Amino acid sequence: MDEVKIMLERNQFDILAVCEMHLSKKIGNRQLQVDGYRTIQRDCPDGRRGGGMVVFVLKTLTAVHLKHLDHEKIEAIWLRIVTKSSSVTIGSFYRSPDNMAFFEDIVIPLEKAWYKYKNLVLVGDFNVNFSKTAHGHELRLQEKLMSALVQFDCSVINKDFTRVTPTTETMIDLIITNKADLVENIKTADTGISDHNLVSFSMDFNPRKVPPRIVTIRNCKKMEIEKFKLDLQNAPWCTCEMFDDIEDKCSVWTDIFKDICEEHAPKRKVKLRRQTLPWMRHKMNRRYKALQKAKKERNNEGLWKEYRKLRNEVTAELRRAKSTYFAELANCQKINTRKYWKILNQASGKESNMKTIRAIKSDTGALVTNDREIANILNKHFATTGEKLAGLLNSHYVPTVELIDRISPTVMEIEIQEENVKENLLRLNTHKATGPDDLPPILLRAAAEEIAPSLTDIFQTRLCDSEREGVDYGVPQGSVLGLLLFALFCDDLPDCARHDDEELEMYVDDTTLTSIGETVDQVILKLNETLGLVSKWCYKNGMTVHPAKAEAMLIKRGTFPPVQLNGSLVKWVRKSKSLGVTLDN
Repeated sequence: MDEVKIMLERNQFDILAVCEMHLSKKIGNRQLQVDGYRTIQRDCPDGRRGGGMVVFVLKTLTAVHLKHLDHEKIEAIWLRIVTKSSSVTIGSFYRSPDNMAFFEDIVIPLEKAWYKYKNLVLVGDFNVNFSKTAHGHELRLQEKLMSALVQFDCSVINKDFTRVTPTTETMIDLIITNKADLVENIKTADTGISDHNLVSFSMDFNPRKVPPRIVTIRNCKKMEIEKFKLDLQNAPWCTCEMFDDIEDKCSVWTDIFKDICEEHAPKRKVKLRRQTLPWMRHKMNRRYKALQKAKKERNNEGLWKEYRKLRNEVTAELRRAKSTYFAELANCQKINTRKYWKILNQASGKESNMKTIRAIKSDTGALVTNDREIANILNKHFATTGEKLAGLLNSHYVPTVELIDRISPTVMEIEIQEENVKENLLRLNTHKATGPDDLPPILLRAAAEEIAPSLTDIFQTRLCDSEREGVDYGVPQGSVLGLLLFALFCDDLPDCARHDDEELEMYVDDTTLTSIGETVDQVILKLNETLGLVSKWCYKNGMTVHPAKAEAMLIKRGTFPPVQLNGSLVKWVRKSKSLGVTLDN
């Protein structure tokens, strides 16, 4: 796959179709992504090993994936390329050498395409030799394929060998069309990736090339930090205090800060280069160029062997370079778990599941697109989730035993300290991109001491005067504080284990109750008593228990009395997993 990415990067093809990629559903789309290209993947239809096809299409092309032309027994991808003046339907095919039913099956999608679309171009590895040296069985395969193609006025138009080995020369990678004048500049070139040559051609289209990415940044190279800080010290931050509305405060503060930033670090637009493979460094590029040169000079069996040896060496070096690149990145980021997993997912081709919420339906069914309204709807949903679940609780199975009440420390109001704001500003990652507020982290960090007082006032006002959703049950969900708040909320749950030889251990929402006794009946009695207290605690605090998810394990032979939770029997198991560790009896 890395060789394909390099070839696309160097040649800038509008469309590239690759067969026999050995694709399966385990290979994620991200692993096949190339900057500036749309990727369309097709696994082998009958599930056998090998095969697999992928087509890379330039994003600026208007291309439609024609899924209605797919055939369950044919490995193909159909595309319709549309321009201002015309359109063409392209089908990329792969036929395995033993698939003799292909010659009859291909008629079905071809007929659909021929009736609906005018310009047809079929490409791919058909494993049918159309060279002049074809004989015997190869000629019979030619006849089978041509008998299907002539029904739709299609013919093979390329002439050169596409697969060359020291002993054979064949033309099995074909260009087939019903409009021969549509295809121009047919070329065959050895890429060094496989024993199949690259077959390329052009059509009379003029799609736009991928435009460069233009971003706006602040020029901090000539910035004088001391003058910048002095202007911030003299800035009229007190103006923000004149406004009661938090939105007005933020707007005025942002305008003051941006005006000073514009004076000392003005904006400028820069053009970003296309993303390249980071492990293709100077030495690796030099070796790759040597390989491209060697493939042009081989013309006898001796040079062919030397070329193949060099090709294998370069392929191995390319894989080592990629492996070393990701290993070095991972070693540098082992302390930062978030970056470490990001690198690991990038190396393995795992896709990100993060999505931007652009619209949401309200309780009335109306579509809401305003960010503030979306936030309020989500806030209300998470604030009332506990209340809705608490309404489903059944008090019939709650025991009458009393819980031990204790007084927990309570914080009625949160006061933000200026020193804490300053410390967090100084810890900002200056390599992070500027957010939608257009406040660059590098300038916020440089101005930490000067802007901390005014920001503290804004944060404190936000906490004190903002609208709040009451949470009557459980803890607020949907925030980064959710886990911490849940741990605080359940802090007194272990008090339900009152026996000396009994422990109730918690990890987030995973709870393990351990009881030790001299007899089975004694252990069961303790478990049922403590689980009754757990049910009482849950009912009192509006928490929902799930007896179906509970498991019981007794490390002793024989049959055991029943264990109950909230009126339901707990399933006995021989082994159970606790925090990733499997325990058995």
